[in-house]
Amino acid sequence: MLDDLPAHLHRVDPLYSEPGQRIGPYRIVHSVGEGGMGEVVLGERADGAFAQTVALKLVKPGMDTRAVIRRFEAERQILAQLNHPSIAKLLDGGTTGQGRPWFAMEYVEGEPITAYCQQRGSSLEVRLALFEQVCAAVAHAHARLVVHRDLKPSNVLVTEEEGAQPRVKLLDFGIAKVLGADDDLLLTATGVRPMTRAYAAPEQLRGEPVTTATDVYALGILLYELLTGRRPFEASTAPQLEQQILSREPTRPSALGPSTDAAGPAEEAHPASHHLRGDLDAICLVALRKDPAERYATVEALLVDIQRHREGLPIAARPPSAGYRLRKFAQRHRAGVSAAAAAALLLLAFAVTVAVQQRATAHERDTATATADFLEALFAAADPLAEERQDTLQVRELLDRGLDRARLQLADAPEVRARLFHTIGRAYLQIGVHQKAYEPLQEAVALLREADDPARLADALLALSAALISQEKPEDAERHAREALALAEHLNDQTLRASAENWVGASLLFQSRPEEGEALLRASVGRLRAVNGADDPEAYRTEHTLARALVDQGKLDEADSIFTAHLAYYSQTYGPDSPHRIGTLRVLTFLYLITGRLEEADEIGAEAVAYSREARPGSGTLAEMLALYAAVARRQGRFDEAEALLREALAIPPLSPESQAIPYGTLASVLYEQGNLAGAVEAQQRSLDLLRTSDSPSMLFSTVKLAGYLRELRRFAEAERLLLDTHTTQVNATSSEQAASSHMPSDQLIAELIALYEAWGRPDEAAAWRAQRPG
Repeated sequence: MLDDLPAHLHRVDPLYSEPGQRIGPYRIVHSVGEGGMGEVVLGERADGAFAQTVALKLVKPGMDTRAVIRRFEAERQILAQLNHPSIAKLLDGGTTGQGRPWFAMEYVEGEPITAYCQQRGSSLEVRLALFEQVCAAVAHAHARLVVHRDLKPSNVLVTEEEGAQPRVKLLDFGIAKVLGADDDLLLTATGVRPMTRAYAAPEQLRGEPVTTATDVYALGILLYELLTGRRPFEASTAPQLEQQILSREPTRPSALGPSTDAAGPAEEAHPASHHLRGDLDAICLVALRKDPAERYATVEALLVDIQRHREGLPIAARPPSAGYRLRKFAQRHRAGVSAAAAAALLLLAFAVTVAVQQRATAHERDTATATADFLEALFAAADPLAEERQDTLQVRELLDRGLDRARLQLADAPEVRARLFHTIGRAYLQIGVHQKAYEPLQEAVALLREADDPARLADALLALSAALISQEKPEDAERHAREALALAEHLNDQTLRASAENWVGASLLFQSRPEEGEALLRASVGRLRAVNGADDPEAYRTEHTLARALVDQGKLDEADSIFTAHLAYYSQTYGPDSPHRIGTLRVLTFLYLITGRLEEADEIGAEAVAYSREARPGSGTLAEMLALYAAVARRQGRFDEAEALLREALAIPPLSPESQAIPYGTLASVLYEQGNLAGAVEAQQRSLDLLRTSDSPSMLFSTVKLAGYLRELRRFAEAERLLLDTHTTQVNATSSEQAASSHMPSDQLIAELIALYEAWGRPDEAAAWRAQRPG
């Protein structure tokens, strides 16, 4: 309604309200600004009751039609429902002697949020803290069925009170909509288009119904502008701008260069791009999706992701977790361990022994090399999913012993040591023990750089890239994969080149650079099929990674088409119970789950579970599929079935104990939803214990969750001890840079302490912790 207010707070000629004129108990001081149908003036209390300065909003003379007055009164009623520290308060209201309605609001002296941060060169933490306040205010409005639908910097002011933290104030609900109310016809009758085009969502431009998702989109634009100093879409004309909003995908914030709009050095006015890469890129792009159904379901969900990012925890905008995503990418490279895995590892031990005891002659060195060749071929030819059978733990133990002996006793045989370290490192990847793969592969790469074997060096570099991605070091993974790509191009080895491009693409995805990954992978798939034909297996493997890049960009329909085509190909080529087809069923189940296509997820997931039980009993593949299908059952409210599936998954011996932490946490949630609080506590405690062994960033979230269950059981002392011990650990951990980034005492933990002491009847302690809460 006041489209540019209070962005400029420009002074206007007092055509309608003279200074000194009385409006109810207030006297007009001066005009603040005006829009098409209304004006805002600064007023002060004039009845002697007390001193007060307010912002008065009035309908202009000549604009007081029935429709305009109804809209004005609707805004006043909306404001009366809202009571939040970050929303400007309604103080009073009435009608002038000439019949002009008015209302008085809290007068906010502040700056638009973007200008405030730019002029002060505010840190990323300050910007995110202010944005959290905006989200909390909008969520408060949504809880009362009010959609603002005109969120923009000029309607979000930041004020500073002496000795207090900056406070956001949300203004101007002039075109707000009460969900369920038929007021769009009223806005149409007034000739007002209910939006500001630069901050409008696609559905607003198309004239479609406005929902809370519309505000989520506008918040995405606001966050984008706070982070980069630019809006995601900018054009010189209104039609061009609308076309961009409707059809163009936004650029990742981290891909933009520094804005030059700031007063002073651009790099000081906005956060550096490397701080935005990853979580913040993903959060912005999810909020800005064209389809409202693909955005955050609620503003609270957006707020939680911002909070979790600040606390170093995984976020919902980047599903699934890095470990889960890595397993999907790595599956196509893990050749597996055959049914004779124990025998293979005995041969590995024999290879080391031969090299140690009989390496004096060329013949004996050849024997050691031949044995390494045999082992390498055995691993490469094995069943892709056999590594997940129950004998994996025995294989890992044998690999550990072989690695130790090779390091101790092959110091003077670098070529054999390089071959064995490479083979052992790949074997660790094949059985899913990625954390153990890094060191032997790193040593193999160093040794192979000294040898004249570029093909083996390239293969070792790609295996090292996989290990680095598992350690969440995608930049280093990309560097090694690109080196392997250069070697493959020099060798003119198209298969090796495709494998290298696939891992470069995977590393780009883990850096939230899916657009770059998509371009590289599309070119690779096209080249492979042009050279080797449409059914080239490497093309299918590379296209699988391409589909993951599409999922990360929200191009879900195309990803769905690729995976569906793969399903048909693998069914025809390898049979219905092939590991390739089972893996594709699993990916489709996940895709349908995250897009809310629960009936399809149920159908595909049930088929994947059936084939996994038949073809891979007791395997990690089965455990993973059971846990995924349990998530589908839980979303459909089938809690008993979800519990049974999770217990079956947890009964399978894991590749590593910590891999069961998430299923135990999910089981705790299911038991809680069933009303079994004692069972939820037991399962969540087990999850927390497993997370502690791996120092997972999810440990803090798990702690707060367990404390909440204990609180509901009135086991207050246990909950207090758990939270206080964790708080002490977090505070002590901030002495290291790494801990400071991922283990800072979180608002979640403090909020749970407050809830605990309030439930315990100890209000003084609750108040003390509330005073420590940020914001």
